[in-house]
Amino acid sequence: MMTEPTYVPSTDILELAKNHQIQFINACWDDEGIYFYQAFNNKIADYAIENQKVGGPNWGATRMTWIKPSFGWMLYRCGYGKKHGQNRVLKIKLSHETFSKLLAQCSLTVHSKDPGAKSKTKEKHNKSKDDDRDSSIPQVACKGRVQWDPERDLFSSEGKCPRKMLNTRAIQIGLFGGLSQYYCENIISIEDVSELAADVGIAHSQKSDQKVTEKMDQLKERLSIERPYWPALNTETVLKSLGLIPGEHAELLSRIGKGAVKIIPNKH
Repeated sequence: MMTEPTYVPSTDILELAKNHQIQFINACWDDEGIYFYQAFNNKIADYAIENQKVGGPNWGATRMTWIKPSFGWMLYRCGYGKKHGQNRVLKIKLSHETFSKLLAQCSLTVHSKDPGAKSKTKEKHNKSKDDDRDSSIPQVACKGRVQWDPERDLFSSEGKCPRKMLNTRAIQIGLFGGLSQYYCENIISIEDVSELAADVGIAHSQKSDQKVTEKMDQLKERLSIERPYWPALNTETVLKSLGLIPGEHAELLSRIGKGAVKIIPNKH
């Protein structure tokens, strides 16, 4: 059963997002839920498709797993499915309620040159989580991270990679322990989009921008439409802590790339 939304963005919030003063989630979504992407090896992917859940004997349950709603960023990360251990790209659907519960347990990963600002950020965020704990999520080693990295344009290439978008950022969510377990147990559906990933890679490898555009136009009907998604089931406290509405964290994120603050790099 869906929970009544507690947050709907105002016109002012939408304008701030447009001007990159706050972050927003770009994703494929519908009334039922929101889609994310992950890349795995054949054994993990085969199990996921057959059982419609992530798991099995080859799944690293003790490792942090990262989910991404941006198909372009996923393709950049896995090399269009060519990288070792990331040759199968899966499109995974979560309900809005499941996603809101995951998001509520995440902390923003930000690095500031001012140590005081960094520690203050973490302290404020962790304190807010006490009020947002969910008893349905296993509490043993229940951790999550949110990281914002430059978005990748699915429809244009740069050095045979999706073009880096300097002003727009894509969310990545790292899940660990009980949070990862909750994610794996609450997936609605899993689809293999590895062939589409490879076809986008072929399009992006064309020698001219015109050829890239022509090839991508041929793929449009197979590509999901990604649009701004606002986690309406989360509280304003959670949204503020992740930079999705105005506040200290949104201000820090808006200064990324200007010499004052940067995202801590993670290997995922």
